[in-house]
Amino acid sequence: MLAVSPDARYTNALGDALLCGMHWLFVFKLVRRGKVEGSRARVLQTLTMAYYLAMIGFQGFGCAMHLLEPTYSVPDKFWAYYLVCGCFAPSLYGMVVCCDQLENPRHALMGVCGFLVASLSYLPCAYYRVDLSEVIPLPKTLELTLPAFLVRSMASLPWMGSALALNGVSEATQALRLVFDGRGYAATPFEDIFSPRYASATDLVASFPDWRCESLGTLMLCFGVGTNVVFTALNAHGARSADAGRRERAAAGKLSGLYMFLALLSMPPSMLLGGVRCGIDLMHACAAPSMYLQAAACAGAVAAADAAARRAGDRKAR
Repeated sequence: MLAVSPDARYTNALGDALLCGMHWLFVFKLVRRGKVEGSRARVLQTLTMAYYLAMIGFQGFGCAMHLLEPTYSVPDKFWAYYLVCGCFAPSLYGMVVCCDQLENPRHALMGVCGFLVASLSYLPCAYYRVDLSEVIPLPKTLELTLPAFLVRSMASLPWMGSALALNGVSEATQALRLVFDGRGYAATPFEDIFSPRYASATDLVASFPDWRCESLGTLMLCFGVGTNVVFTALNAHGARSADAGRRERAAAGKLSGLYMFLALLSMPPSMLLGGVRCGIDLMHACAAPSMYLQAAACAGAVAAADAAARRAGDRKAR
């Protein structure tokens, strides 16, 4: 029987629920639009609907996870569903951007195939639990030296006691060495994030550094940061278009990319300062405008392609 976990992250669940609701509204608007004209518009409409539904699946599972299993540690069929949605949603958005911003159909098709291959290549790695650090030289631990002035200003943080014990000192007055050893920080009490007692704690949500393909961190690195670089490049290309509507959507896409970079890159420091709950809440707050701009740009691309096809049809009718 499903039951809310004692460690449930309610604000994280609320953030995912609100984002899920936003994408349902876009689905409703797309359904209300009805049939569109022209092959380009139909392809864009199909990809956009798939993108919305993938985001709903990803955020809906995220909401349930934060409430029911906030320290998910064993990949099962439900986690597999989460990963499928998580790696296809950004790729589907990328496909829409390719079809909208690349005017040459051949170039657009190459972009769509590239995103499809990226997702289909990642999933077997996640299924077979490939650890990228065993394939290429990636750090399994990270060390950070905190200057004395920061140590003094952060002395009241709950984890300071475990950091002092790690360094063998008793007062927060000197530089400290902080070691991130790949443990699961969602499964570690915030006050003990540097304590050796929890060195073996593991989870799939907030391990760091973690290069396992089945972990959320690696998924976000590849299909959050990685694909966002590609989106920004595609939208930068579209910003030079002669079509004013395409330029407007490209500008929105570039702005959404900045918000997404801020959301993803702010997570590690915000988790250090406020814990996993704080880091995910901040990420949701920064990602919300990005996701809105992306969803709206997809809807705008469908509308623009539909209008162009109808204008072309009217000219032929005359």
